[in-house]
Amino acid sequence: MKLHKSTLITVAVTLALAHGAVAADVVGTSTQFSKLTVALTVSTNGVQMERGNSTVNTIGKAKIDNKALLQMLANWSGNSISNWNAAGAQLIYDWDTVQPAVADRTGTNILLYTGSSNPIISGTQTSYFDIDWFNNFGPFTRTFSNMNPGTDTFSDNFDLGYFHLVHNDTADSTAQIDIGANGPKVEKYTQTWDVNHTFLHWTDSEQFKPAGAGEIMNGEQDGAVSGEIDANGSGSGRNTFIYNP
Repeated sequence: MKLHKSTLITVAVTLALAHGAVAADVVGTSTQFSKLTVALTVSTNGVQMERGNSTVNTIGKAKIDNKALLQMLANWSGNSISNWNAAGAQLIYDWDTVQPAVADRTGTNILLYTGSSNPIISGTQTSYFDIDWFNNFGPFTRTFSNMNPGTDTFSDNFDLGYFHLVHNDTADSTAQIDIGANGPKVEKYTQTWDVNHTFLHWTDSEQFKPAGAGEIMNGEQDGAVSGEIDANGSGSGRNTFIYNP
C-alpha cells in the first residue's frame, strides 16, 4: 500500500478545489457494467508534534467514499461536479474495458474512464483509480447444470483483489496521492441459458475488503487502508469478461 505522507491533507485540499464548468460529455458506452460502492478509511501518521518534553506521533484518518471519489475525479479531469450530478453521475465498473468509470444515471453512458490504462492527464497532473478484482484466485464452489435450460452458479470465496488510487502533479510535490492495497475478495456469479443453450442472463457481485499496511512513496511504513469496495451487476446474455465456458 503506497501512501504519500500528505495524503490526508491532499484529500481535504483536493475536495475543496473548484474548476470551471465543463459539460458532462459522453466519452463512451458500456454494454456490461456493475455499480460500484466505495467505503474506505485511509490511516496514516500525522505531522510529528512537540508537547513539552515529549515528541508525539498521532494517527489521522480520512474517508474515501463514492461522493468524495467523484469529487476528486471531477477536479482532476476538469469537469464540473454540478454538471455530473445533474447527469446522475455514478461509479461503475465497465466490464467492456475492464476498468472503473464514471457513468450517467443509466450506467451505460460513460462520462470518464478512470483506469490506469486510461489515466486522467491534465497539464502536469496524471491521475487514475483502478481495481483488479482478480489479483489472485482461491478455491471456489460451483453448481453447473447439465440440462438445457440450465444455470451455472459459482462462488469464489478466497480470491485476492487490489485497488490503486493515484494523483501525481509534477509541478507540486505536495499534491500527491498514492494509495493501494490488497485484500480478500468474494465473487458470486450466476449464468442462465435456454433450451438451445443460448445465454440469457447473468448476475455478479464482487465484495473486496482492502486491508493492511504498506509502503508510502519514500519507503516508510506508516499507511493503512480498511473498508470495502463492492460491485453489483446484471445483464442479458453473458458477461463476456467473467464467463468464458
